[in-house]
Amino acid sequence: VSHQWESFQGSEVFVVDPDKGIVQSKGILSPYSSCYGGAYSNRSKLFFGIGIFDGYGYVYDLASGAAACIGQVTDGRSNRLIEGPDGHIYYGTATGHLARLNVDSRHIEILAKVRENSPLRHGVFDHNGVLWFSARSGMSLYTYDINSGECREAGRFFEDGAIYPGKQFCYGFDFDSNGVLWFCSNIELESSIKYQLGSRLYKWDVRNGKEKVDYGFVGTKRGRSIALSAQVCIHNDKLFVTDGNHLADPV
Repeated sequence: VSHQWESFQGSEVFVVDPDKGIVQSKGILSPYSSCYGGAYSNRSKLFFGIGIFDGYGYVYDLASGAAACIGQVTDGRSNRLIEGPDGHIYYGTATGHLARLNVDSRHIEILAKVRENSPLRHGVFDHNGVLWFSARSGMSLYTYDINSGECREAGRFFEDGAIYPGKQFCYGFDFDSNGVLWFCSNIELESSIKYQLGSRLYKWDVRNGKEKVDYGFVGTKRGRSIALSAQVCIHNDKLFVTDGNHLADPV
């Protein structure tokens, strides 16, 4: 193979049953394109994905196995799609706009602009219809109320150099059944290797203005995790974390 992507067939859709521990492949969503985000819409019964490099949207029908490209849905490099309580798909553009893909009309609706000039990195909806999200830089936590249209900054995950040398940031989080936010940190790769650091797990009762609680490094007996750049989710009050692509690094 003369190029690292030459044999890449495209991003696959997987269905995971966390209770039974079953993972099933449903086929290719985006031929020869790498999707860094996806979300299933109960409203349309379709799965949507977004290409990280080209900004194109893809749709997959799990019932029929049919996949299709729906055209460019963002102005550049972007990722992470989130289903809202209204069944539509929420995401961020490369220039820091919060957007909504209307699954009925397939139209794109621009909702708000955050001060960080970067796309939405991660987000979750609470039971009040409020989207809690972070931008790609991973420093601030924002909220967007789909009922009122209000967007505001709710707090900061970290300040530069507050705990470690270098920059710490957040890429994934979720709420437990008590409405408390759990999130994992990342640190710049160079600092993580130099100082033998890694990703850490935190609890933050942000709604009640409480301080963050540090639960230490994330990892197993074979080593700490460096890059938790993908998903953090809570299912039945059990925390699930997907590691990034630096598991073999010397930490």
